[in-house]
Amino acid sequence: MDKKKARPKETKAFNVDEKPKLTLSEFEIYDTSSNNVSGNIHGDTNQKYDIKQMSSKLQIKVVTLDKLDMTFDLIGFDPAIVNALRRILLSDVPSMAIEKIHMWQNTSIMQDEVLAHRLGLIPLTADPRQFTYPGPGWSPETGTERDTLEFSLEVRCTKDPDTPGQFVDSHVLTDKLVWVPRGEQASWLTDPGPQQKDILINKLRPGHEMEIKLFAVKGLGRDHAKFSPVATVFYRLMPHIEIKLPVLGEDAVRLQKCFSPGVIEVVDGEKGKGGRGGGPETRHLQQERVQIPRAGGEGRHVENP
Repeated sequence: MDKKKARPKETKAFNVDEKPKLTLSEFEIYDTSSNNVSGNIHGDTNQKYDIKQMSSKLQIKVVTLDKLDMTFDLIGFDPAIVNALRRILLSDVPSMAIEKIHMWQNTSIMQDEVLAHRLGLIPLTADPRQFTYPGPGWSPETGTERDTLEFSLEVRCTKDPDTPGQFVDSHVLTDKLVWVPRGEQASWLTDPGPQQKDILINKLRPGHEMEIKLFAVKGLGRDHAKFSPVATVFYRLMPHIEIKLPVLGEDAVRLQKCFSPGVIEVVDGEKGKGGRGGGPETRHLQQERVQIPRAGGEGRHVENP
């Protein structure tokens, strides 16, 4: 049985410019702790934590951005900071959401309370920076143009006179929500309604109708999930792959097949084909390991760190 290899101890002064990478070796994981945090270094002022110096080493690169999704890379951040940003996006970034409704009529098969929950989860395009939080004792009647958005929903399902067996307004979508401006809102707001116009609210049959007034306010996701501006937020660590010894010929092709496409590149060199690591955005955790023989009958393991 192979004995566990001991890692040599290294003693050197801590340098805030050096950020250790978590290393996954054959038997154990190294550099799991982070020592570049506030209050960790005492005495020597040259080695104390400096937020300005640390922030100058950080990078944010936007990969994709559209109306519904955003992907960006955080380079130089500790996982603890990344997770803190994730939690902030979920619970501490404000947005507008429907808080109260006046349900004057609902003859559909959906219960009033279930319908109210569905209406509250409709994402709105209104910019929360243009509004204030509702004060104590807020109500739809006392709300102002600076803290309240009002919508109306009036739908009645009927038979289609031109097409037998078909109905008119049998599927109630978010495009049926009509914005009712308060005060001077029409002069400084444009289309604060649903983010998507094709979200299904309810299904009706001839004779069913709904007449509802809706009131939206500004809030935080930690108070209610409907105020969270994101559906979900997640992150993953991007491994840094180093091939310490040359991998040539068919061994390079075998190594490339052990990873997802784009992780290992096979290039032509003076000694034939050779393998090298690809871009970090293509790297995912791999469970495969390949044993590549060397001269003298020995072997070495090449695995994803």
